[in-house]
Amino acid sequence: RDLEPDPAVFHRIAHDRRPAEPREHETAHAVHFLVLEVDVEVLPQFIEAHRPCYPEAAVRGLHDGGRLRRALVDVTHQSDYVTVSWNIFATHDKTMLIGNSDSATEDREHLRVTLHHNLFDNTGQRTPRVRFGKVHVYNNVYRAGRDSTFRSAWGAGTESQIVAENNYFDMSPSYSPAEAIDGKKGTRMTVRGNCWRERDACEPADLLGIWNSNNDPDLVPDAGWTPGLYGATSGPETVEVAYRRVLDEGGPGRAEKKK
Repeated sequence: RDLEPDPAVFHRIAHDRRPAEPREHETAHAVHFLVLEVDVEVLPQFIEAHRPCYPEAAVRGLHDGGRLRRALVDVTHQSDYVTVSWNIFATHDKTMLIGNSDSATEDREHLRVTLHHNLFDNTGQRTPRVRFGKVHVYNNVYRAGRDSTFRSAWGAGTESQIVAENNYFDMSPSYSPAEAIDGKKGTRMTVRGNCWRERDACEPADLLGIWNSNNDPDLVPDAGWTPGLYGATSGPETVEVAYRRVLDEGGPGRAEKKK
Protein backbone atom coordinates (compact mmCIF):
# COMPACT_ATOMS: atom_id res chain seq x y z
CA ARG A 1 0.00 0.00 0.00
CA ASP A 2 1.07 3.58 -0.42
CA LEU A 3 2.56 5.07 2.73
CA GLU A 4 2.70 8.71 3.72
CA PRO A 5 6.20 9.71 4.86
CA ASP A 6 6.76 11.21 8.27
CA PRO A 7 9.00 14.26 7.72
CA ALA A 8 10.43 13.97 11.24
CA VAL A 9 12.41 10.81 10.52
CA PHE A 10 14.25 8.97 7.80
CA HIS A 11 12.24 6.04 6.53
CA ARG A 12 13.08 2.39 6.64
CA ILE A 13 11.36 -0.32 4.64
CA ALA A 14 11.14 -3.48 6.70
CA HIS A 15 9.48 -6.87 6.91
CA ASP A 16 8.33 -8.62 10.04
CA ARG A 17 9.55 -12.09 9.11
CA ARG A 18 12.37 -13.68 7.16
CA PRO A 19 11.44 -14.13 3.51
CA ALA A 20 10.34 -17.51 2.25
CA GLU A 21 12.11 -18.96 -0.78
CA PRO A 22 10.60 -17.02 -3.72
CA ARG A 23 8.87 -18.79 -6.57
CA GLU A 24 10.13 -18.25 -10.11
CA HIS A 25 9.90 -14.59 -11.21
CA GLU A 26 9.18 -13.45 -7.63
CA THR A 27 11.24 -11.68 -5.03
CA ALA A 28 10.68 -11.66 -1.31
CA HIS A 29 11.32 -7.93 -1.03
CA ALA A 30 11.08 -5.22 -3.63
CA VAL A 31 11.80 -1.50 -3.73
CA HIS A 32 10.23 -0.09 -6.88
CA PHE A 33 9.37 3.20 -8.55
CA LEU A 34 10.89 5.61 -6.03
CA VAL A 35 12.78 8.86 -6.25
CA LEU A 36 15.13 8.40 -3.32
CA GLU A 37 16.90 11.19 -1.50
CA VAL A 38 16.32 9.79 1.99
CA ASP A 39 17.44 6.66 3.82
CA VAL A 40 15.73 3.36 3.14
CA GLU A 41 17.10 0.28 4.88
CA VAL A 42 16.20 -3.30 3.95
CA LEU A 43 16.56 -5.66 6.90
CA PRO A 44 14.81 -8.96 7.66
CA GLN A 45 12.26 -7.21 9.94
CA PHE A 46 10.40 -4.93 7.43
CA ILE A 47 7.22 -3.98 5.57
CA GLU A 48 7.30 -5.23 1.97
CA ALA A 49 7.32 -2.46 -0.61
CA HIS A 50 5.93 -3.92 -3.82
CA ARG A 51 4.37 -0.56 -4.74
CA PRO A 52 5.58 3.03 -4.57
CA CYS A 53 6.02 4.11 -0.94
CA TYR A 54 6.62 7.82 -1.33
CA PRO A 55 5.46 10.34 -3.92
CA GLU A 56 8.30 12.24 -5.51
CA ALA A 57 7.48 15.60 -3.97
CA ALA A 58 7.27 14.16 -0.45
CA VAL A 59 10.58 12.37 -0.74
CA ARG A 60 12.37 15.41 -2.08
CA GLY A 61 10.74 17.52 0.59
CA LEU A 62 12.55 15.56 3.29
CA HIS A 63 15.92 16.52 1.87
CA ASP A 64 17.60 19.89 2.17
CA GLY A 65 19.53 19.64 -1.08
CA GLY A 66 22.83 18.67 0.54
CA ARG A 67 24.48 15.28 0.36
CA LEU A 68 23.55 12.98 3.21
CA ARG A 69 26.38 10.88 4.58
CA ARG A 70 24.40 7.65 4.93
CA ALA A 71 23.35 5.36 2.12
CA LEU A 72 19.97 5.84 0.48
CA VAL A 73 19.37 2.08 0.53
CA ASP A 74 21.15 -0.48 2.74
CA VAL A 75 20.59 -4.23 2.30
CA THR A 76 22.20 -5.87 5.33
CA HIS A 77 21.93 -8.41 8.17
CA GLN A 78 21.19 -11.56 6.11
CA SER A 79 18.50 -9.93 4.01
CA ASP A 80 17.77 -11.99 0.92
CA TYR A 81 15.97 -12.00 -2.43
CA VAL A 82 15.72 -8.22 -2.73
CA THR A 83 14.89 -6.45 -6.00
CA VAL A 84 15.47 -2.71 -6.44
CA SER A 85 14.03 -1.51 -9.75
CA TRP A 86 12.68 1.51 -11.66
CA ASN A 87 13.92 4.05 -9.10
CA ILE A 88 15.74 7.37 -9.38
CA PHE A 89 18.68 7.84 -7.00
CA ALA A 90 19.85 11.45 -7.19
CA THR A 91 22.51 13.82 -5.85
CA HIS A 92 24.01 11.61 -3.18
CA ASP A 93 27.49 10.32 -2.41
CA LYS A 94 27.48 6.87 -0.77
CA THR A 95 24.30 5.58 -2.34
CA MET A 96 23.75 1.87 -1.69
CA LEU A 97 25.41 -0.60 0.66
CA ILE A 98 24.85 -4.35 0.32
CA GLY A 99 26.57 -5.98 3.29
CA ASN A 100 27.65 -3.64 6.05
CA SER A 101 30.86 -5.19 7.43
CA ASP A 102 33.78 -7.38 6.38
CA SER A 103 33.30 -9.24 9.65
CA ALA A 104 29.60 -10.04 9.02
CA THR A 105 30.33 -13.56 7.80
CA GLU A 106 26.78 -14.57 8.66
CA ASP A 107 25.83 -12.78 5.42
CA ARG A 108 27.38 -15.60 3.39
CA GLU A 109 24.71 -17.37 1.32
CA HIS A 110 22.44 -14.34 1.77
CA LEU A 111 22.31 -10.87 0.23
CA ARG A 112 21.01 -12.10 -3.13
CA VAL A 113 19.99 -8.81 -4.71
CA THR A 114 18.94 -7.60 -8.17
CA LEU A 115 19.19 -4.00 -9.37
CA HIS A 116 17.62 -3.22 -12.73
CA HIS A 117 16.22 -0.22 -14.61
CA ASN A 118 17.34 2.35 -12.02
CA LEU A 119 18.71 5.81 -12.77
CA PHE A 120 21.75 6.81 -10.70
CA ASP A 121 21.85 10.54 -11.37
CA ASN A 122 24.90 12.49 -10.18
CA THR A 123 25.64 9.96 -7.45
CA GLY A 124 29.15 9.68 -6.05
CA GLN A 125 29.82 6.00 -5.40
CA ARG A 126 28.45 2.69 -4.07
CA THR A 127 25.86 1.98 -6.74
CA PRO A 128 26.14 -0.56 -5.26
CA ARG A 129 29.05 -1.41 -2.91
CA VAL A 130 28.84 -5.13 -2.10
CA ARG A 131 30.16 -7.53 0.53
CA PHE A 132 29.39 -11.28 0.45
CA GLY A 133 26.30 -10.99 -1.78
CA LYS A 134 25.47 -12.37 -5.18
CA VAL A 135 24.29 -9.15 -6.82
CA HIS A 136 22.93 -8.79 -10.35
CA VAL A 137 23.21 -5.25 -11.74
CA TYR A 138 21.70 -4.92 -15.21
CA ASN A 139 19.99 -2.36 -17.47
CA ASN A 140 20.68 0.57 -15.14
CA VAL A 141 21.64 4.09 -16.23
CA TYR A 142 24.52 5.97 -14.61
CA ARG A 143 24.64 9.70 -15.34
CA ALA A 144 27.19 12.20 -14.03
CA GLY A 145 27.77 15.82 -15.01
CA ARG A 146 31.03 17.71 -14.71
CA ASP A 147 30.12 19.08 -11.28
CA SER A 148 29.04 15.78 -9.76
CA THR A 149 31.13 13.88 -7.19
CA PHE A 150 31.30 10.65 -9.19
CA ARG A 151 34.08 8.32 -7.98
CA SER A 152 32.93 4.86 -9.02
CA ALA A 153 29.83 2.78 -9.67
CA TRP A 154 30.47 -0.76 -8.45
CA GLY A 155 32.37 -1.45 -5.26
CA ALA A 156 33.57 -5.06 -5.20
CA GLY A 157 34.10 -5.80 -1.52
CA THR A 158 34.91 -8.89 0.54
CA GLU A 159 33.59 -12.11 -1.04
CA SER A 160 31.30 -10.15 -3.35
CA GLN A 161 29.99 -11.77 -6.53
CA ILE A 162 28.71 -8.97 -8.76
CA VAL A 163 27.35 -9.62 -12.25
CA ALA A 164 27.10 -6.27 -14.07
CA GLU A 165 25.67 -6.33 -17.56
CA ASN A 166 24.14 -4.03 -20.16
CA ASN A 167 24.40 -0.86 -18.07
CA TYR A 168 24.57 2.57 -19.72
CA PHE A 169 27.06 5.20 -18.52
CA ASP A 170 26.16 8.72 -19.71
CA MET A 171 29.14 10.62 -18.38
CA SER A 172 30.86 13.97 -18.52
CA PRO A 173 34.27 13.85 -20.24
CA SER A 174 35.65 14.65 -16.78
CA TYR A 175 35.36 10.93 -16.00
CA SER A 176 36.78 7.83 -17.63
CA PRO A 177 35.79 4.13 -17.86
CA ALA A 178 38.67 3.37 -15.48
CA GLU A 179 36.51 4.81 -12.69
CA ALA A 180 33.51 2.49 -13.12
CA ILE A 181 34.84 -0.18 -10.74
CA ASP A 182 36.34 0.14 -7.27
CA GLY A 183 38.09 -3.12 -6.45
CA LYS A 184 37.93 -2.77 -2.64
CA LYS A 185 38.72 -6.26 -1.26
CA GLY A 186 36.85 -8.16 -3.95
CA THR A 187 38.46 -10.87 -6.05
CA ARG A 188 35.98 -11.54 -8.87
CA MET A 189 33.26 -9.99 -11.05
CA THR A 190 31.38 -10.72 -14.24
CA VAL A 191 31.16 -7.54 -16.35
CA ARG A 192 29.73 -7.62 -19.86
CA GLY A 193 27.69 -5.68 -22.39
CA ASN A 194 28.15 -2.25 -20.78
CA CYS A 195 28.68 1.00 -22.65
CA TRP A 196 30.25 4.37 -21.84
CA ARG A 197 29.04 7.58 -23.45
CA GLU A 198 31.02 10.80 -23.32
CA ARG A 199 29.75 12.62 -26.39
CA ASP A 200 27.60 11.37 -29.27
CA ALA A 201 27.36 7.62 -28.73
CA CYS A 202 27.55 5.07 -25.94
CA GLU A 203 30.44 2.87 -26.99
CA PRO A 204 30.97 -0.70 -25.77
CA ALA A 205 33.45 -0.66 -22.89
CA ASP A 206 35.41 -3.51 -21.32
CA LEU A 207 35.16 -1.98 -17.87
CA LEU A 208 36.67 -4.94 -16.06
CA GLY A 209 39.54 -5.20 -18.53
CA ILE A 210 40.26 -1.50 -18.04
CA TRP A 211 40.22 -1.93 -14.26
CA ASN A 212 42.57 -4.91 -14.43
CA SER A 213 44.98 -3.09 -16.72
CA ASN A 214 45.37 -0.34 -14.14
CA ASN A 215 45.27 -2.29 -10.87
CA ASP A 216 46.87 -5.29 -9.17
CA PRO A 217 45.85 -7.90 -8.38
CA ASP A 218 43.33 -8.48 -11.16
CA LEU A 219 39.68 -9.21 -10.48
CA VAL A 220 38.89 -12.67 -11.85
CA PRO A 221 36.45 -12.14 -14.77
CA ASP A 222 33.91 -14.65 -13.45
CA ALA A 223 31.59 -13.97 -10.52
CA GLY A 224 31.13 -17.70 -9.98
CA TRP A 225 27.41 -17.75 -10.74
CA THR A 226 25.06 -17.01 -13.63
CA PRO A 227 21.79 -15.07 -13.24
CA GLY A 228 18.77 -16.95 -14.50
CA LEU A 229 15.89 -14.49 -14.14
CA TYR A 230 15.28 -11.25 -16.03
CA GLY A 231 11.64 -10.61 -15.18
CA ALA A 232 9.40 -11.33 -18.14
CA THR A 233 12.29 -11.58 -20.63
CA SER A 234 14.94 -14.20 -21.25
CA GLY A 235 17.85 -11.79 -20.93
CA PRO A 236 18.78 -8.12 -20.45
CA GLU A 237 17.56 -5.46 -22.85
CA THR A 238 20.07 -3.74 -25.10
CA VAL A 239 21.70 -0.75 -23.48
CA GLU A 240 19.92 1.70 -25.82
CA VAL A 241 16.46 0.24 -25.15
CA ALA A 242 17.08 0.18 -21.39
CA TYR A 243 18.38 3.77 -21.46
CA ARG A 244 15.21 5.11 -23.08
CA ARG A 245 12.93 3.08 -20.82
CA VAL A 246 14.69 4.14 -17.62
CA LEU A 247 14.48 7.83 -18.56
CA ASP A 248 10.90 7.60 -19.80
CA GLU A 249 9.40 5.25 -17.20
CA GLY A 250 11.54 5.35 -14.05
CA GLY A 251 10.50 6.86 -10.75
CA PRO A 252 7.01 7.43 -9.28
CA GLY A 253 3.96 7.12 -11.48
CA ARG A 254 5.47 4.46 -13.73
CA ALA A 255 2.07 2.91 -14.53
CA GLU A 256 0.87 6.27 -15.83
CA LYS A 257 4.07 6.88 -17.77
CA LYS A 258 3.66 3.59 -19.61
CA LYS A 259 0.19 4.51 -20.95
